Amino acid sequence: WEVAEQVIYNKGNVVLDLGFTTKDQRKIFIDKAKVLGIKAEVHYISTPVNIRKQRVTKRNIEKNPDVYSFEVTDQMFQFMEPRFEAPRSDEISNGVVINTFEEK
Repeated sequence: WEVAEQVIYNKGNVVLDLGFTTKDQRKIFIDKAKVLGIKAEVHYISTPVNIRKQRVTKRNIEKNPDVYSFEVTDQMFQFMEPRFEAPRSDEISNGVVINTFEEK
């Protein structure tokens, strides 16, 4: 966050792509932005679980350094899946929701 503050102070834009699994996690950074006089934008890419799993499996196999940081095992995927809280409409009122569908 300290780096983000420096970028904002220098009139830059910041994108935090940290997962933000829960509403409480998102609120922490929304509040931090508010302290700086910024109205945070929450953008949400809604993708069916089967497509997310296919993409994770593909990343694990290909290990493309542009998108691969570490292996996400089936256990990790199944552990996190029920813990994710999709943003509610009040959280994304200043953001965008993108709905994705089956890959062709």
